[in-house]
Amino acid sequence: KAPVTLNAVAYVDGKDVWAVGKDGFVARSTDGVSWTQAAKLVDVELNDIYFRDGKHGWAVGAAGTMLATSDGGKTWTSFTLEVTGVADSAKPEAPRRLDLYGIAFADGRNGWVVGDEGTVFRTEDGGKSWTEQRTGSKAQLFNVGCSDKHLVFAVGTVGTLLRSANGGRTWDRQPVGVGTDLNDIQFHEKDRAVISGDGGTLLTTMDRGATWTRVEVATKARLLGISFASKKVGWVVGYGGAILGTVDGGQTWKSDADGLSDNLFAVSAHKSERAFLVGAKGLVLRREGKK
Repeated sequence: KAPVTLNAVAYVDGKDVWAVGKDGFVARSTDGVSWTQAAKLVDVELNDIYFRDGKHGWAVGAAGTMLATSDGGKTWTSFTLEVTGVADSAKPEAPRRLDLYGIAFADGRNGWVVGDEGTVFRTEDGGKSWTEQRTGSKAQLFNVGCSDKHLVFAVGTVGTLLRSANGGRTWDRQPVGVGTDLNDIQFHEKDRAVISGDGGTLLTTMDRGATWTRVEVATKARLLGISFASKKVGWVVGYGGAILGTVDGGQTWKSDADGLSDNLFAVSAHKSERAFLVGAKGLVLRREGKK
């Protein structure tokens, strides 16, 4: 266990495991058992962590907070992303620090952060600078996923799925026939992705997000974090200890949990199929992979 509730986890290159959570908690582990906490820079809740490679990582959280490292987590710096409304109006508003929930990169230069009130920020220089994007949405956006540097999706409240075909410069809402909150999106191939949501919602696409199909699963739990170890093998976790696994690229899912009841918020898997799952009350689960 970790000392606080953990909201997100990143299993970096099959070596270091990084987790973030309440009260500005950022920590590294190699086994999920013992954790070394990074120097505390902020007191706010951190909601997501993403490592582009073994050296470059980011965490995002409440009140526009972003942390960044370029040395594999030895040192972190903090800064704030502020919403001015300039992306949606010619008349800027007073800068606001809205909560940020998700971050993803397509490559070494192009990445996105999403948050409250339809907020999207984009970087085109590897995270050195971030620009507010126009979305036209006021939904809470919980996560972001990309097929490449052009095709990007953001998911959020009340079935919100936003799509951009130009790297986030413009966005359109894509109807998916679901009214529940959508919580995470992960591309595991260029053409294929999975979306998780409340009420046991899982949506899949095989055509780069042009169409989405609901997959029937044996749970009505709130499903949250998704991670794939390969094109075929992946997991989604959620409330009430929900763990669903797939071995066919998301077409079918089976329960991979046994007697768990604590809420799980995130999962990160390596190509070895070793995975780490994190959740409420500092819960950490480790799945051993292939030998």
